[in-house]
Parts: sequence; C-alpha cells; structure tokens
Amino acid sequence: MSGPIIHIVSFKYKDPSVAPEVSRKFQALKDECKLDNGKGAPYISNFVGGANNSNEGMTKGLHVSISH
Repeated sequence: MSGPIIHIVSFKYKDPSVAPEVSRKFQALKDECKLDNGKGAPYISNFVGGANNSNEGMTKGLHVSISH
C-alpha cells in the first residue's frame, strides 16, 4: 500500500510578528524541495495552511498549522 504522506506542522511563536515571514519561508519549501539532490521533480505535491482556530479551545498556544 502506498500513497501520499501527510505531514502536519504547528508553530508556536514567542513573537507573533515573525509569523508572516516564517510562513512565507515554510511555503517556499514546496518549490525548493526536489528529488535527486535538488535537480528532480518537487516532492511536496500539495500544501495548505491557516490559523489554528480550535472551537474546543485545544490550540495549546499554537498559532499556525500547515500540512502537506
């Protein structure tokens, strides 16, 4: 059985003002991470993210969640 791997990353910032820059750099991985030592096809096929807004109040201080 094979299929896509889903990886979830959540960030907790000491200084939330850095969040936009960290998000931009993290999103750039979709185009920068490639097979064959950077010469092949990208290996991140999909990328989504957004604010952590748990209705249950379970965010535990985490601000952003990103999955790919």
